[in-house]
Order: sequence, then structure tokens, then C-alpha cells
Amino acid sequence: MSWRDSEYEPGEFAAWRHGRPGGDWQGVRPTLDNPASWSLSLGRVWGLRIRIHISFIIVFTIFLLQAALTDDPTLSFGLQAWAAGALLVIVILHEFGHVIACRGIGGEAHEVLAWPLGGLAFVQPPNHWRAHFIAVAGGPLMNVFLFGLLALLLGTTTQVWFGLAIPDPLDLRRGLLLTDALSIQLLYLVAWVNLVVLLLNLLPIFPLDGARLLQVIWWPRLGYAGSMRRVVFVGYLVAIMLGAFCVAVNQMLGLLVAGFGAVTCYITSRQIDALDEIAPETPAGPTGEERRRLRDAARAEAEAIQVDEILHKISISGMDSLTRAERRLLERVTRRRRTSGDEP
Repeated sequence: MSWRDSEYEPGEFAAWRHGRPGGDWQGVRPTLDNPASWSLSLGRVWGLRIRIHISFIIVFTIFLLQAALTDDPTLSFGLQAWAAGALLVIVILHEFGHVIACRGIGGEAHEVLAWPLGGLAFVQPPNHWRAHFIAVAGGPLMNVFLFGLLALLLGTTTQVWFGLAIPDPLDLRRGLLLTDALSIQLLYLVAWVNLVVLLLNLLPIFPLDGARLLQVIWWPRLGYAGSMRRVVFVGYLVAIMLGAFCVAVNQMLGLLVAGFGAVTCYITSRQIDALDEIAPETPAGPTGEERRRLRDAARAEAEAIQVDEILHKISISGMDSLTRAERRLLERVTRRRRTSGDEP
């Protein structure tokens, strides 16, 4: 067992120049040798830096070119542009779900990156698996809320529930053919995009939310590194099955997700192996007392890292910038040091 197998995620992951295991590019800034960082800033909202990945712009352009070259009324230029815009808004709202959940449990969030297959909210929940679960679940829950709201609105307006109020994720055209009203078609496109984003993000493939939820569920029993390896294995299997299914039904988007997920799982596996070389695990079979000491040491190390970050934050922004969780941690550490005599 090593510090990665405690309940607390090590702060060292944040120092990885190309992101953290699982396709989490938290803290990564634009660099020429890292495609994950190629993005443009859209400004700040609610204290968050909103960035859009350059691949989103490429996909948006492809959608519009397809619309310009087809005579299919369901793929008109206007509808394609609306669908692409809806995708951007839905992705950002999904990431705001992560932000709201993380801040609600005393964590921090600083940045949101929108990209075609979803988004990345750079959140910092408390270093415990339950906190991570809540922060990850916030994104899909936002889509569930939007799904219910849009379904209710479309269903009560048109009285057409299946296929329109509840879209078929594999058939975009079906709902568009059920109504001639442009306003209903536009609302249906938002509902369809939202449902697709929700279903894709629930797949247990890194870097999607489904994989992260599964990882934090296994985290207490298998440890951080063990749970990551287990989810990587599951991700490979799901990517193969998803790829085969998408080839059979001719769904290019799902095939892209499967390919990207498989690549991310491979990168994650290499990152975990590299961490093992840097800090190899303790030989198997520690006693209960040894496990307790290891857990205490891991907890103390994680706490020390947090305290250093808090003190650095105070030096830059002052005490008023601290969250409630940071204030409680600082007070707890201060009391403990005074009790133990470590502080004069």
C-alpha cells in the first residue's frame, strides 16, 4: 500500500504537466506540445474563466459546411447552427453543475473548458472520495434537471412525448419530422443535444463522468491507484463495445468517443505506471498497525500540502479569500499544533 491507496488523493497529481490520470487536465495551461490545452478564453462568469477548445470551433465549422452542402431540410444551415450553439451552452451548463456541487461542499472551482465531447470543470473538492463523488455527479445531475424541464415543456405543449419530448438519441431527424413549428424544432434540438451529452458522459470511459463516478465508488475499497486501474480496464471493454455498436449503426460521434476514450485510458494507464516507478508501493501484507500508520502519514501529507496552499493563498489574497472549508482546516491544524507543543 502507498499514499495513493489512502482515501486522500495526493497533491502531486496537480504537478503533472500533461494533466492528471483519467484525462483530467486541471491546471494545464496552453502549450504547443499539448493538444488538450489548445483553447481560447471567452471571459469570466461567476468567478470562472470560460475557455473553448479549438476543436469545438472545428466541429462547429464542419456542421455548417455539411448544412451548406445538403438539401435535407432537417439539416438546414440554421438548424445546424442552432444545434452547435446548443451544444456549447449545454456543455457549459453541465460543467456549471460540477462547479455548483463542488462549491456546495466547500471546494473550489476556477475554470471551465468546453470541447465537443463534453467539458472539463477544473474543480478542487475536499480530498475525500465522497466529496469527489458529489463534485462529479453535479454535472450529470444538471443534465437530468434540464431533461426533465425540457421534456415537460415539450410534452405539455405538443402532447407528443416519445420521439419529441423524450428524444431518440440515435435519431435526430425523428423529432424534427414530428412538428412543423420552428420554435418546437429549436426546443427539441436543445433537448436532443442535452440527452446525448448526458448519455455520453455516463459511459464508464475516461475522461467521461461515468468513469469518474465508478472510480470514486471503488476508491475506498481498492485505493486511488487500484480504482484507477480497474476503471481503465472497464474503459477498454466499453470502448470496444461502443465502437462496434457505432460501426453497426453508422454513428460517427459515438465512434469518436470510443476512440478518444480508449486513448485516454491508455494514457491514464501509463501515468499510473509512471507514478509507481517514482513512488513504488510498499510490499503487500502490512499489518493493521502498519496500515493505520500509513493512512495517518498519507493524511498528514495531504493536510500539509493543503495548509501550504492555504498559506500561499493568504499571502496573495488575504484571509477574506479563504473558503469555509479552508478556514476550518487551518483552525484545526493550529489547535492541534498548539496542543502538541509544535507551535510556540
